[in-house]
Amino acid sequence: MKHQGKTFSNETVELDGNEFEGCDIQHCTLVYRGGKVPLLANSTVEHCQFTFEDSALNTMILLRLLYHGGFQPVVDSFLKDIRTL
Repeated sequence: MKHQGKTFSNETVELDGNEFEGCDIQHCTLVYRGGKVPLLANSTVEHCQFTFEDSALNTMILLRLLYHGGFQPVVDSFLKDIRTL
């Protein structure tokens, strides 16, 4: 769904497959489940909490297990790649 110029405040916002253009998002819980990557263009996001669920949560759990299971350099490399994109 495409949201344009909309204000979101104090609510749960589903990110998967959605487009946010010129939106103001404040004090919200942003939920990503691992589906189609959302578009956040020319929007402000302030004082929000990101929540990962379903497939996205599984990815976070895997990274945590790798990190604490002796694969810290692998996870650090992923994070480095994220920072340089």
